[in-house]
Amino acid sequence: MCDYAERRQRLQAFVRSQAENGLPVRTHPDSHLLNDWVLYGPRDARIEQLVSRLALDHGLRVAEIEDLIVAALGRRLAELANGDQWVE
Repeated sequence: MCDYAERRQRLQAFVRSQAENGLPVRTHPDSHLLNDWVLYGPRDARIEQLVSRLALDHGLRVAEIEDLIVAALGRRLAELANGDQWVE
């Protein structure tokens, strides 16, 4: 896990790169939470619990868990791009 200073540097580098490439830093009602995600990780303790169970109980490596997260978020983004609505 990164320490606070490293996470803050990563966030600042991201904001700088957006500006340098002419991309706006988008505003969003949850932008402070999104920024905190970069600095502190997810707020929902269930995410940490699920990650821990996958790693410790089932032997998945962090890279495998990150691949699962990326795949799930990518599928959701594709659904939204196709006009699908959220279904729980």
